[in-house]
Amino acid sequence: MMPSQAEIHGFLKNPDNFRVAEEVHRWLPEVRAGFLKRFADRLSIRIQDAVKEHGDLRCVHGVTGFDMPKWQGFSLFRDGDAWNIGADRVSICLQAQGRGPQNWIIGVAGGRKGMIRDTVDCLAKALGKRKDSPWWPWYEYVDGRWRSWYDIAPALAREIDVEGDATRYFVDRFVQICEKAVPIIDKAVERSRETTGS
Repeated sequence: MMPSQAEIHGFLKNPDNFRVAEEVHRWLPEVRAGFLKRFADRLSIRIQDAVKEHGDLRCVHGVTGFDMPKWQGFSLFRDGDAWNIGADRVSICLQAQGRGPQNWIIGVAGGRKGMIRDTVDCLAKALGKRKDSPWWPWYEYVDGRWRSWYDIAPALAREIDVEGDATRYFVDRFVQICEKAVPIIDKAVERSRETTGS
């Protein structure tokens, strides 16, 4: 039986257990990062499998689980260069804002320099909510329950081998976005290539 939070807190506050508390504190980031990375590995595979009906989409991720000033996210894009415009690539992204796997947003990225800026209204109409930025023609914040992976690390660790609510949420949201956004992106990339010659 799992000890209660009060029992764990009492154990760690006891001066006789200070060394144990110190070791838990020291190793927690590495252990948590391992769980979050394994969850991300599995989630990436599940996303790619779930969106197969929308064509040759590939999902890659760069989730380390550590609090680092480095891109943490998932990118879903057409295989090859189908969504490339010059050196840039359009993708459907789940991306952490700031340091570590925290404050996630999901949407369509790749609007730099107006490449597919004409999709903003189409995406907003198709997907309902309207948020955009110079880099994102459309995005939304992830549901608050799943926005901070550090806060829910124990729940995500349990989903490494078994599909749970978080996995279903992220997979379902990618599928919903793909259903509406993929045809819009395909047309926008084609138009952009015709006008820019890239």
